[in-house]
Amino acid sequence: MIGMTRRVALVGAAVLLAGCAASTSGTGSVSDPAVSPSHPPPTSAAGPTGFPSSSPTAVPSATTPSSIPARLTITGTSTGTVYTVAVSAMDTIKDCAAHAYGAALQAFLRRHPCLRATRRLVSLVQGARVVALSTVVVECPVGGASDPYRYAGQFADLERADGTGSMNDLLLDGVRVPGMGTRIPGAEVFTVLGQDNVVTVFDGWYESGTTARNDPAIRSVERDLFLTPVAVPAP
Repeated sequence: MIGMTRRVALVGAAVLLAGCAASTSGTGSVSDPAVSPSHPPPTSAAGPTGFPSSSPTAVPSATTPSSIPARLTITGTSTGTVYTVAVSAMDTIKDCAAHAYGAALQAFLRRHPCLRATRRLVSLVQGARVVALSTVVVECPVGGASDPYRYAGQFADLERADGTGSMNDLLLDGVRVPGMGTRIPGAEVFTVLGQDNVVTVFDGWYESGTTARNDPAIRSVERDLFLTPVAVPAP
Protein backbone atom coordinates (compact mmCIF):
# COMPACT_ATOMS: atom_id res chain seq x y z
CA MET A 1 0.00 0.00 0.00
CA ILE A 2 2.96 2.36 0.36
CA GLY A 3 3.21 4.84 -2.48
CA MET A 4 -0.38 6.02 -2.78
CA THR A 5 -3.29 6.77 -0.55
CA ARG A 6 -6.14 4.28 -0.35
CA ARG A 7 -9.50 4.73 -0.12
CA VAL A 8 -19.83 5.96 -0.17
CA ALA A 9 -24.95 4.91 -1.56
CA LEU A 10 -26.97 6.24 1.32
CA VAL A 11 -30.66 5.62 1.29
CA GLY A 12 -31.49 6.57 4.84
CA ALA A 13 -30.57 5.26 8.23
CA ALA A 14 -33.38 2.72 8.47
CA VAL A 15 -32.55 1.08 5.16
CA LEU A 16 -28.85 0.99 5.92
CA LEU A 17 -29.48 -0.56 9.28
CA ALA A 18 -31.47 -3.26 7.54
CA GLY A 19 -28.56 -3.75 5.18
CA CYS A 20 -26.26 -4.14 8.18
CA ALA A 21 -28.36 -6.90 9.65
CA ALA A 22 -28.53 -8.67 6.32
CA SER A 23 -24.83 -8.51 5.63
CA THR A 24 -23.35 -9.46 9.00
CA SER A 25 -25.07 -12.71 9.85
CA GLY A 26 -22.98 -15.81 10.39
CA THR A 27 -19.88 -16.59 12.38
CA GLY A 28 -17.06 -15.95 9.94
CA SER A 29 -14.73 -13.07 10.61
CA VAL A 30 -11.61 -11.32 9.40
CA SER A 31 -9.02 -10.47 12.02
CA ASP A 32 -8.09 -6.90 12.90
CA PRO A 33 -4.37 -6.49 13.57
CA ALA A 34 -3.54 -2.96 14.66
CA VAL A 35 -1.65 -2.12 11.49
CA SER A 36 -1.34 1.37 10.07
CA PRO A 37 0.72 1.37 6.85
CA SER A 38 2.45 4.52 5.67
CA HIS A 39 0.91 7.12 3.41
CA PRO A 40 2.51 10.03 1.53
CA PRO A 41 2.30 13.51 3.06
CA PRO A 42 -0.87 15.56 2.60
CA THR A 43 -1.19 17.61 -0.57
CA SER A 44 -3.46 20.31 0.77
CA ALA A 45 -4.10 22.19 3.99
CA ALA A 46 -6.95 21.14 6.23
CA GLY A 47 -10.23 22.90 5.66
CA PRO A 48 -12.73 24.46 8.05
CA THR A 49 -13.97 22.60 11.09
CA GLY A 50 -17.57 21.51 11.59
CA PHE A 51 -19.82 19.43 9.36
CA PRO A 52 -19.77 20.06 5.61
CA SER A 53 -21.97 22.98 4.66
CA SER A 54 -22.22 22.40 0.91
CA SER A 55 -22.75 19.45 -1.38
CA PRO A 56 -19.76 17.50 -2.67
CA THR A 57 -18.76 17.04 -6.26
CA ALA A 58 -19.99 13.61 -7.32
CA VAL A 59 -17.87 10.94 -8.92
CA PRO A 60 -18.87 10.65 -12.60
CA SER A 61 -21.72 8.12 -12.93
CA ALA A 62 -21.92 7.75 -9.14
CA THR A 63 -25.23 7.71 -7.34
CA THR A 64 -25.50 10.92 -5.33
CA PRO A 65 -28.86 11.12 -3.53
CA SER A 66 -30.37 14.56 -3.12
CA SER A 67 -30.35 14.07 0.66
CA ILE A 68 -26.55 14.53 0.82
CA PRO A 69 -25.18 16.02 3.03
CA ALA A 70 -27.13 13.95 5.55
CA ARG A 71 -26.76 13.42 9.28
CA LEU A 72 -27.24 10.14 11.08
CA THR A 73 -27.34 9.37 14.79
CA ILE A 74 -25.42 6.15 15.30
CA THR A 75 -24.63 4.05 18.36
CA GLY A 76 -21.17 2.50 18.36
CA THR A 77 -21.03 -1.28 18.28
CA SER A 78 -18.26 -1.72 20.85
CA THR A 79 -18.56 1.19 23.30
CA GLY A 80 -22.20 2.25 22.96
CA THR A 81 -21.10 5.82 22.24
CA VAL A 82 -23.70 7.87 20.36
CA TYR A 83 -22.28 9.72 17.33
CA THR A 84 -23.82 12.35 15.08
CA VAL A 85 -22.29 11.55 11.72
CA ALA A 86 -22.42 13.75 8.62
CA VAL A 87 -22.44 11.67 5.43
CA SER A 88 -21.06 13.93 2.70
CA ALA A 89 -20.57 11.66 -0.30
CA MET A 90 -21.17 8.06 -1.29
CA ASP A 91 -21.42 5.69 -4.21
CA THR A 92 -21.64 2.01 -5.07
CA ILE A 93 -19.30 0.41 -7.60
CA LYS A 94 -19.34 -3.04 -9.17
CA ASP A 95 -15.92 -3.22 -10.84
CA CYS A 96 -13.55 -3.12 -7.88
CA ALA A 97 -10.46 -3.83 -9.97
CA ALA A 98 -11.14 -0.68 -12.01
CA HIS A 99 -11.32 1.35 -8.80
CA ALA A 100 -8.16 0.00 -7.17
CA TYR A 101 -4.43 0.51 -7.52
CA GLY A 102 -1.42 -1.73 -7.03
CA ALA A 103 -0.61 -4.71 -9.21
CA ALA A 104 -1.18 -7.31 -6.49
CA LEU A 105 -4.60 -6.06 -5.41
CA GLN A 106 -5.79 -5.40 -8.96
CA ALA A 107 -4.76 -8.91 -10.02
CA PHE A 108 -6.59 -10.42 -7.03
CA LEU A 109 -9.76 -8.45 -7.82
CA ARG A 110 -9.66 -9.54 -11.46
CA ARG A 111 -9.34 -13.19 -10.39
CA HIS A 112 -12.00 -12.86 -7.68
CA PRO A 113 -14.29 -9.95 -8.68
CA CYS A 114 -16.09 -8.25 -5.82
CA LEU A 115 -19.88 -8.38 -5.67
CA ARG A 116 -19.86 -4.61 -5.10
CA ALA A 117 -18.24 -1.96 -2.94
CA THR A 118 -19.85 0.95 -1.11
CA ARG A 119 -17.73 4.05 -0.56
CA ARG A 120 -18.52 6.89 1.82
CA LEU A 121 -16.95 10.10 3.10
CA VAL A 122 -18.20 11.06 6.55
CA SER A 123 -17.27 13.34 9.43
CA LEU A 124 -18.04 13.51 13.14
CA VAL A 125 -16.97 15.43 16.21
CA GLN A 126 -14.69 13.56 18.61
CA GLY A 127 -13.88 15.62 21.68
CA ALA A 128 -13.16 19.12 20.40
CA ARG A 129 -11.99 18.02 16.93
CA VAL A 130 -13.66 17.02 13.70
CA VAL A 131 -12.71 13.58 12.41
CA ALA A 132 -12.95 12.88 8.68
CA LEU A 133 -13.44 9.26 7.67
CA SER A 134 -13.31 7.39 4.40
CA THR A 135 -14.98 3.98 4.42
CA VAL A 136 -14.82 1.45 1.61
CA VAL A 137 -17.01 -1.61 2.23
CA VAL A 138 -16.17 -4.49 -0.10
CA GLU A 139 -18.42 -7.53 -0.54
CA CYS A 140 -16.16 -10.38 -1.57
CA PRO A 141 -17.32 -13.52 -3.37
CA VAL A 142 -18.10 -16.52 -1.19
CA GLY A 143 -15.38 -19.13 -1.36
CA GLY A 144 -17.42 -22.32 -1.07
CA ALA A 145 -18.69 -24.59 1.69
CA SER A 146 -15.29 -25.63 3.01
CA ASP A 147 -13.94 -22.10 3.44
CA PRO A 148 -16.65 -19.56 2.53
CA TYR A 149 -14.74 -16.50 3.70
CA ARG A 150 -11.30 -17.22 2.29
CA TYR A 151 -11.50 -14.51 -0.39
CA ALA A 152 -12.49 -11.92 2.20
CA GLY A 153 -9.52 -12.97 4.32
CA GLN A 154 -7.14 -12.81 1.37
CA PHE A 155 -8.47 -9.40 0.35
CA ALA A 156 -8.04 -8.07 3.89
CA ASP A 157 -4.49 -9.41 4.06
CA LEU A 158 -3.61 -7.62 0.81
CA GLU A 159 -5.12 -4.38 2.10
CA ARG A 160 -3.02 -4.58 5.26
CA ALA A 161 0.24 -5.49 3.55
CA ASP A 162 2.76 -2.91 2.35
CA GLY A 163 3.23 -2.37 -1.36
CA THR A 164 0.20 -4.37 -2.54
CA GLY A 165 -2.20 -1.51 -3.33
CA SER A 166 -5.69 -0.67 -2.12
CA MET A 167 -9.18 0.33 -3.15
CA ASN A 168 -9.61 3.91 -4.36
CA ASP A 169 -11.36 6.13 -1.85
CA LEU A 170 -13.77 8.81 -3.13
CA LEU A 171 -11.23 11.62 -2.77
CA LEU A 172 -8.78 9.69 -4.91
CA ASP A 173 -11.52 9.23 -7.51
CA GLY A 174 -12.22 12.96 -7.68
CA VAL A 175 -14.92 13.75 -5.11
CA ARG A 176 -14.43 17.06 -3.31
CA VAL A 177 -15.93 17.73 0.13
CA PRO A 178 -15.39 21.04 2.00
CA GLY A 179 -12.82 20.55 4.75
CA MET A 180 -11.44 17.23 3.48
CA GLY A 181 -8.87 18.46 1.00
CA THR A 182 -8.11 16.64 -2.24
CA ARG A 183 -6.74 13.40 -0.85
CA ILE A 184 -6.33 11.48 2.38
CA PRO A 185 -3.32 12.91 4.23
CA GLY A 186 -0.14 10.94 4.67
CA ALA A 187 -0.57 10.89 8.45
CA GLU A 188 -3.87 9.12 9.15
CA VAL A 189 -5.26 6.06 10.92
CA PHE A 190 -5.81 3.02 8.70
CA THR A 191 -7.91 0.06 9.87
CA VAL A 192 -9.22 -3.03 8.09
CA LEU A 193 -12.14 -4.90 9.70
CA GLY A 194 -14.32 -7.69 8.41
CA GLN A 195 -17.05 -10.15 9.11
CA ASP A 196 -18.08 -13.04 6.88
CA ASN A 197 -17.50 -12.00 3.25
CA VAL A 198 -17.58 -8.23 3.90
CA VAL A 199 -14.42 -6.20 4.56
CA THR A 200 -14.44 -2.53 5.59
CA VAL A 201 -11.42 -0.31 4.98
CA PHE A 202 -11.26 2.77 7.21
CA ASP A 203 -9.04 5.83 6.81
CA GLY A 204 -9.42 8.51 9.49
CA TRP A 205 -7.81 11.87 10.12
CA TYR A 206 -8.48 15.20 11.83
CA GLU A 207 -9.75 17.90 9.49
CA SER A 208 -7.46 20.45 11.14
CA GLY A 209 -4.15 20.08 12.92
CA THR A 210 -1.98 17.00 12.86
CA THR A 211 -2.99 13.36 13.11
CA ALA A 212 -0.80 10.75 14.78
CA ARG A 213 -0.58 7.62 12.65
CA ASN A 214 -1.98 5.44 15.43
CA ASP A 215 -4.15 8.07 17.15
CA PRO A 216 -6.09 6.07 19.77
CA ALA A 217 -9.23 8.26 19.61
CA ILE A 218 -9.61 7.79 15.84
CA ARG A 219 -8.73 4.10 16.09
CA SER A 220 -11.49 3.70 18.68
CA VAL A 221 -14.02 5.52 16.46
CA GLU A 222 -13.19 3.32 13.48
CA ARG A 223 -13.67 0.12 15.45
CA ASP A 224 -16.82 1.50 17.07
CA LEU A 225 -18.39 2.38 13.70
CA PHE A 226 -17.75 -1.08 12.27
CA LEU A 227 -21.08 -2.75 11.41
CA THR A 228 -22.96 0.55 11.73
CA PRO A 229 -24.79 2.32 8.85
CA VAL A 230 -21.60 4.10 7.75
CA ALA A 231 -19.61 0.90 7.40
CA VAL A 232 -21.98 -1.65 5.86
CA PRO A 233 -22.87 -2.28 2.21
CA ALA A 234 -25.59 -0.28 0.53
CA PRO A 235 -28.85 -2.26 0.18
